[in-house]
Amino acid sequence: MTISSYSKNFLGIDLRPSFARSRYAVVPVPYARTVSYGGGAEAGPDAVIDASYFVETFDEQELTDLENERIFTLEPWPVTVSSPDAMSELIYKRSAELIRRKKRNIFIGGEHSITYGIVRAYKKFHPSFTCVVFDAHSDLRKSYMDSIHSHACTSRRIHSLGGINLIIIGVRSITREDYEFADKAKDINIFYAHDKETFLKNPGLITSLLKDKIYLSFDVDAFDSSIMPSTGTPEPGGLLWDETLKLLKTIISGRKMLGCDFVELAPTPANRAPAYMTAKLICKTLSFWGAGR
Repeated sequence: MTISSYSKNFLGIDLRPSFARSRYAVVPVPYARTVSYGGGAEAGPDAVIDASYFVETFDEQELTDLENERIFTLEPWPVTVSSPDAMSELIYKRSAELIRRKKRNIFIGGEHSITYGIVRAYKKFHPSFTCVVFDAHSDLRKSYMDSIHSHACTSRRIHSLGGINLIIIGVRSITREDYEFADKAKDINIFYAHDKETFLKNPGLITSLLKDKIYLSFDVDAFDSSIMPSTGTPEPGGLLWDETLKLLKTIISGRKMLGCDFVELAPTPANRAPAYMTAKLICKTLSFWGAGR
């Protein structure tokens, strides 16, 4: 895979070193072929990167500064493929090639189906880890709209890889079949949004289930629809900003995070706040990951 830089770099940082000298790789994946309600997620990566130019690099809480971090934004991955199956395979192959370069990778979608190919690639190099998913939906369907690679099947596909324990946080939309499937599985733990007072007060309920290595997948619809309306299926009753950051920091701290993705932003020109919030969420995650220290 030839590594080409995007015309825009995350945070507007002028990266003079080559990709080989970078520490972080931001990977736009503008794919949204299987969305089932609101559309527009294919515009998410570009909107997030545009918004990042206006996010301050200094974090007054973490006392970190991303200004001098070696962040390299890749050219968006192509999405002109024949089917969701073909796209999943393309993402897997490209992710595996990127992981071999030993960067800290931040993938920006696009819809949530991109995550399976990425996690599958990490599984090739790390046989056992925890996949932490923030999501309003369980995404545990065996198949949806004639595809096992639908965005509604992402967590089910990840579980099928084996060796990965799956933690899904913020769920408030699930089918009966998916509920029963998760209830029987020993390596799936769902933390429902209606019970957030319990796990926010005692995050050890989550951290006690984590392995030393984690992969983070953040579907922005995990946020309450009052602060994240720009997503395919904005669900009420979700997580708020401050409580999410506290939980995210607790999960990442002291563990090896392999990589992360941020998906399902469907930007709207009339409201730029969600794109900005997603860009800031990525910056906060980088700070928790040890950047800017």
